[in-house]
Amino acid sequence: VHMARSGEGGAALTRLAEVVNEGSRALLDSAKPVVAAVQGVVAGGGLGLMLTADYVVATSAARFVSKYADIGLTPDLGASVLLPRAIGETRALQLLLSDLALDATTAREWGLVAEVVAPEALAARAEGVARAWLAGATDAYGQAKRLVRAAASRPFAASLTDEATTIGQAFDSADARSRVAAFVAARKH
Repeated sequence: VHMARSGEGGAALTRLAEVVNEGSRALLDSAKPVVAAVQGVVAGGGLGLMLTADYVVATSAARFVSKYADIGLTPDLGASVLLPRAIGETRALQLLLSDLALDATTAREWGLVAEVVAPEALAARAEGVARAWLAGATDAYGQAKRLVRAAASRPFAASLTDEATTIGQAFDSADARSRVAAFVAARKH
């Protein structure tokens, strides 16, 4: 809005997008799982930013809309890649090229969010997911994220090779060894 009012050109918006994109890349590439807590209206760049999270908890009052087509702009913050990855190309185009607004339940059904909670439960639930992950096998989570994200851009055989290497490396970690031992011990009882 400020750029439109000030008369700044598209080059200024491109420079701003390049800076903001660094943050999006950092979130998406983080070895740690990222949890997003969503309330209100998620539109435009907010949609792209939300899609960098690994787990999205939304309130039942949340709404999701692109608004790009309405204002004559194109997707940013990775929405052109992450939205079809999350909900499929057909639904992504439906959302990006129209004024369609999704309610939270539909967003969950489409795969845009993982969970819908009452507004008063949002912070506690998102924090609970984050704490559970922090107490978990964080190194393995990072490798799992990397494997899943890389899969879309490489052949199946390359993914299998990477998985085989990664699971072997994970097994050699002290964390995995203790977790496997605990799992085996629990199964004996």
